[in-house]
Amino acid sequence: MYSLRKYLGRAHRMPEVWAAAKVLHPYVPLTMEYLGVGQLRYPMDVQSDGLRIHLEELEDTKILWQIFVRHCYSVLPTDNVIVDAGGNIGLFAMYAATKAPQARIFSIEPMPGPFGRLQAHIKANGMEQQITPLNFAIAGDSGERYIADEQVPSAQVRLLSDNKESARPGIRVRCETLTSLVAKEHLGAIDLL
Repeated sequence: MYSLRKYLGRAHRMPEVWAAAKVLHPYVPLTMEYLGVGQLRYPMDVQSDGLRIHLEELEDTKILWQIFVRHCYSVLPTDNVIVDAGGNIGLFAMYAATKAPQARIFSIEPMPGPFGRLQAHIKANGMEQQITPLNFAIAGDSGERYIADEQVPSAQVRLLSDNKESARPGIRVRCETLTSLVAKEHLGAIDLL
């Protein structure tokens, strides 16, 4: 009985399930994993909107679904400069590249693991000319700060704001201000941040 209630409780999501069928491959296991009624074996290579994407954890699948199925970010074809602060593994940057093909996209990710995956996604999809990966964090001041040493998925890591926080410091990362990024990259305007 519990399983039947579990499945019926997701019936209101059928429109997005049908939308997923148009943009995700393999559709069935990704959909079942996202809805919590199945489980993928990670790592897994998938495709969406013609992009090759390498998933390593459930959080990757959740982000993929939010961006490619739910379209939680509005990217206009006329956007010329897009800054993806907290680029993680590059899913949004690649999505933006397909929606605004003429845009210059700067994907900023301070964590070494996700940054490596971001670079790999850019290369695997031939987007080196459109997406610039940058290995630092956006902060109020340039310099170095620590990422909180917390056991969370890569998309949920955070910078420590000061030494008074209770979280232990993890790895040290370089920080730049948004103003310095604009100056270094000679950006006249940012269409989407």
